[in-house]
Amino acid sequence: MPDEIYAIEGSSFFVGDALAQKPTAFVAGDFASQTWDEVDPWQTVGTSGLGSREVTNSPTINRDVPVITAGISNPGNYELTFLWKETDAGQRALRAAYNSKAHTAFRIDHSTGEIEYFIGIVTAFQRVGGEAGPGTPAKLQASIAVGCTPVLVAAP
Repeated sequence: MPDEIYAIEGSSFFVGDALAQKPTAFVAGDFASQTWDEVDPWQTVGTSGLGSREVTNSPTINRDVPVITAGISNPGNYELTFLWKETDAGQRALRAAYNSKAHTAFRIDHSTGEIEYFIGIVTAFQRVGGEAGPGTPAKLQASIAVGCTPVLVAAP
């Protein structure tokens, strides 16, 4: 599959329960006891992955440029859009995660069969209007500050 194009359609996004940060890397087993609610209908997702690496600059007396070292990895934020559906259990769970201000477990079942787990804090939960026209649905825009290196489980 490495030479194939990655299609996102067929992927699913889930919200779990509160799950605190820890000093060591998360593993798939850390998410085993979660109860998952799918957030539906999922429309768009922004960038994902390891994010960006912080850079440390250390000025020195005897050099004309600082010594630059790679710092910690910042996994960044997930920017997500869903069609607004007040009765959706996943959207309600996402709103509860926003209101709690706590780290929450999340899961993405990728269309490739790979599963991605991570924790994060929901930093935005906004209802936005849609385009002009009859029957155009409102949307839910959510942002999640990722709080750990995502755990990727290969497809079976």
